[in-house]
Amino acid sequence: LNEATTAAVVADTVAKVSLKLSFEVLDDKVHELPLLPSDVSLTEFTFGGRRAVHLKMLRTPSGYVIRTSQAGEFTLDAQYVARVEKADKASSVTLPLVAAARATTTLTLPGPSLEVTVSPQVSHELKPSANDTTLTIYGATDQQVRVAWKDKIEPKKVEPVLFADQNAKVSVGRGVLRVDSTLDYTVLQGKVKEFAIALPGDATLLSVKAE
Repeated sequence: LNEATTAAVVADTVAKVSLKLSFEVLDDKVHELPLLPSDVSLTEFTFGGRRAVHLKMLRTPSGYVIRTSQAGEFTLDAQYVARVEKADKASSVTLPLVAAARATTTLTLPGPSLEVTVSPQVSHELKPSANDTTLTIYGATDQQVRVAWKDKIEPKKVEPVLFADQNAKVSVGRGVLRVDSTLDYTVLQGKVKEFAIALPGDATLLSVKAE
C-alpha cells in the first residue's frame, strides 16, 4: 500500500467517510488485501488502473477485502459510513486506519470547543474553527482508532463581590484641607486584580501605601 487518504465528516448519528487508496501488486497470483472491518457500510467504490478489471471487492465475515489476480499499480476511491455512538453527553466513532506507507486521516467534528480523546494513542493534531473541529491523524497501523468528543465545560464566570470599609482623618489648615484615608477591602466572592480609586480633580495625591 503506497498511500491512503481518509476524510470523514460527522453528521448526526453517522460519520461519512471518503477513502482514497493507491497500491501496487507485484505478481499475478491471487491475493486478498484486508481493507475495512465488517461493522462499516461500504456505499460506493471505484477501482482505477490499467488492469483494474481484474480487481474485486469482496465482503467476508471479517470485513471487506480486495482480491487481486494481476500485477500492476491501482487506485481505489471508496465511500462508507461508520456509526456514531452517543452516551452521557459524549459521542464517539471508531474508524479503521489503513496501513499504508503514507497515511493521513481527517475527521471533522461538530462544534468549535470540544474535549477530544483518541485511543489508542496516535500522532494527531486538533484545529478548531468557527463552527467545527478538525482532527488530523498522521500515519497508520493495521488497527482501528476510537475518537470520542464532548463539549468543553467552560468555567462559570463569577462576578466579584467586595466589601469596603473607609476611615478618614480630616485636618484643616491655612487654605488646605488634608485628608488621611484608610480603605480596607474584603473580597467575598470571585477574583479581583486591581482597585480603582477616584480623587477630585483639584486634589493633590501625597502618598499611597498598600499591604
